[in-house]
Amino acid sequence: MRTLLCLALAAATVFFPANAKAQDFALISNSAARSIQAKVASPAGQSTLAAAMNDLKRSPNPVTLLQIAGKLPHDPAYDKSVQAAGDLPVMTALALAYRLTGERKYLDAATRFIKAWASTYRTALNPIDDQDFYYFFVANDLVSSDLPPDVKSLVRNFDQQFAQGYLAEVEKAPDPGTPEADTSNPIYKGPHKPDPTRVNNFQSHRLKLGALAAFAAGDPELIKRARTGFERQIATNLRADGTVADFQDRDALHYVIYDLEPLLLVAMAAHAHGQDWYNYKSPTGSSLERALDWLVPYAEGEQSHQEFAHSNVPFDQTRAKAGVKGFSGPWDPKGSVTTFAYASVLAAKYRKTVSDVETHTGASPPGWVTLAFE
Repeated sequence: MRTLLCLALAAATVFFPANAKAQDFALISNSAARSIQAKVASPAGQSTLAAAMNDLKRSPNPVTLLQIAGKLPHDPAYDKSVQAAGDLPVMTALALAYRLTGERKYLDAATRFIKAWASTYRTALNPIDDQDFYYFFVANDLVSSDLPPDVKSLVRNFDQQFAQGYLAEVEKAPDPGTPEADTSNPIYKGPHKPDPTRVNNFQSHRLKLGALAAFAAGDPELIKRARTGFERQIATNLRADGTVADFQDRDALHYVIYDLEPLLLVAMAAHAHGQDWYNYKSPTGSSLERALDWLVPYAEGEQSHQEFAHSNVPFDQTRAKAGVKGFSGPWDPKGSVTTFAYASVLAAKYRKTVSDVETHTGASPPGWVTLAFE
């Protein structure tokens, strides 16, 4: 039975170097949020407004717990959770609409969603269940300066506890170079095998959630812990040849994307605060850049891949047999448009890849990335 997060706020005073910043936003500063209004007539601006208009009268549907990991569509818990999690991109669209137009109705609607989730949700610290919670932090970034004091206080406490919980889980990872840090080590085939989620995509998502919450809380000590976890994951999950541990286990580009996107969001958050985590190279030579460069030929259509053909995880075949999209057949490059949109914020060389993916697949980067970062 999963234990709900119930943490007291911790008081800590740790000072960063003079060039480090710890303002209380996750990804989008107040000045960046205000600049979005200039893009109201853009295609991304207009499509965002259309979506937000449709959601203006929608009521928040928060739940205490999301249950998605390891479940199939039509499982009652899965379906209820997916329906509730639909609130998360909605609150971001409403917050963006406020920044695009300045209209109070969008601010009021976004505030309702943010307050409802911050006062209701009690994470079980499963990063796959919570994978879309980054939308909560994006939405709050966009409207934080105009939220009522009671909602600001509520969200600040939520951010602190969310960060504390997830970073404590991140810190259970094995040290790089140990047998437990290598999922190909024979100990992972034994009866007392280590927990692979301390190294694989689960850990990347834990980092994303913990780091975004830490930056949103504006807590330098939590941010420092997030950076330590980030560097450890670069060393253990990413390989010097550009592959990721999950590709070896799952034989799927789906899981390459699933590892890189959360790590890129972490690097974007650091970048927004004047810190360069993107260019970190581990002692073994692994880095985000090498992993992205490995993926580029697949994204641009020069190479193809049959997904999950040799996966070592039985549940992948279960999902394939259940007809879950993407768990068999050739990988669709449009799945990489978000990955390279994130990457292009950190390294201009990936703008070409984003453009190529858009041209060849018709996919578009997320609206919030286009509006806040381009």
